[in-house]
Amino acid sequence: MIQTGGKGFNGLSRAEQEILVLAARIDLSPEERARFRQRLAGDLNWERILWAAERLAVSGLLFKHLDTDPDRDLVPPAVRQRLGEKYRKQAIRNARMYEQLGQVLDAAGRRDVALLLLKGSYLSRWLYGNIALRPSGDIDVLCREADIPALIDVLQGIGFEKTRIPARGRIEIQEIMKISKHLPPFVKRGWLNLEVHTNLAEFYLDHDVSADEIWQRAVPLDWKNRNVWALDPEDQLLHLSAHLIGHQERRVPILTWYCDIHEFVRRLRPAFNWEAVLRRANKLGLEEELYNLWGRLSGLWETPFPKEKVARLNKNSHMTSDFSGLFSNMTSIQADIHAARKYARFIKVAGRIPWRKGRFLYLWSLVFPDAEFIRRRYDLTSGQSVAFYRIYDIFLACRRASRGLFGKLRQRLSSRT
Repeated sequence: MIQTGGKGFNGLSRAEQEILVLAARIDLSPEERARFRQRLAGDLNWERILWAAERLAVSGLLFKHLDTDPDRDLVPPAVRQRLGEKYRKQAIRNARMYEQLGQVLDAAGRRDVALLLLKGSYLSRWLYGNIALRPSGDIDVLCREADIPALIDVLQGIGFEKTRIPARGRIEIQEIMKISKHLPPFVKRGWLNLEVHTNLAEFYLDHDVSADEIWQRAVPLDWKNRNVWALDPEDQLLHLSAHLIGHQERRVPILTWYCDIHEFVRRLRPAFNWEAVLRRANKLGLEEELYNLWGRLSGLWETPFPKEKVARLNKNSHMTSDFSGLFSNMTSIQADIHAARKYARFIKVAGRIPWRKGRFLYLWSLVFPDAEFIRRRYDLTSGQSVAFYRIYDIFLACRRASRGLFGKLRQRLSSRT
């Protein structure tokens, strides 16, 4: 008998939540496989599971686990077919991403510009091994600040459009880059957007990170003799964790991001310099957030963090590791507070732009993003109105910002009393 029940993620049963969390890993241990099969044997709403898997970014991983011979009999054929279609589309999209990335790296290499791969562009190939398992949105790369002018020439030379930030010359583009540490996306029709970073601080960390130190510690990747790099293990762990922490304003817990950290620690744990991890975490001011995040991973994913090291991050906090805590983040006022902080950072960046027209157009581009951005964010079909969703997007941002401000005010008043 199919269960019905609440709307959205709050309507997921405990068994459905466990299926999704168990799916968010590359391989299942024998104990995890037994638990997974036990949950599959229960009364499940497969429409709800498919809907949630897509939004939690684990459709590819769920297909991998459900397509194994022992579990095929527990899954309706139509469900396997739909997941298989998503799996194949994801494989095609990521294959296209790496073909495009290879062309960018080849062109950059001819100008002796080194690029460091971030997030999905690194993880899908070098951590997951199977590029169909992990979805990727944009291509994220780190570039040395001194190489930005050459990289802009390279990208424009292979057909990317000029940066969306209006600029009267390259000096002004450099100024924007110094302020935000993150250039606006480079776009090319039929290609994934390319996000160029010059620092790992971005908007989700309150403390700056030395880009020179990052590059000094970076490790080369073996990919057709290209000048391509990755973060060292300690920086990679902190970057993946900080990225997840910094996106707590999201209404859904992107389970792929938890899988990224779990698999990275599981595979490279012996190579970690945990003392270096703790020192860098302290410098970033993220001890409490990392303690809670890694505690959740230890409890729900059994990620092999060294307990004695993690305990040094926050001796006065109770580690959370339950399912309700994971999924309750979606309705917490804390999410709106994080969103309000992000918007405040955007305004701060705009205030530091030295010319008035640039400040106005920078804010305009944030409030009214291009049509392709809206289509991707809301997964619009060709017949749906982009104009309506532009207005809807502004409404959501204003609502979240106001709720975040009031939530922060209530927190301060409560702390005083």
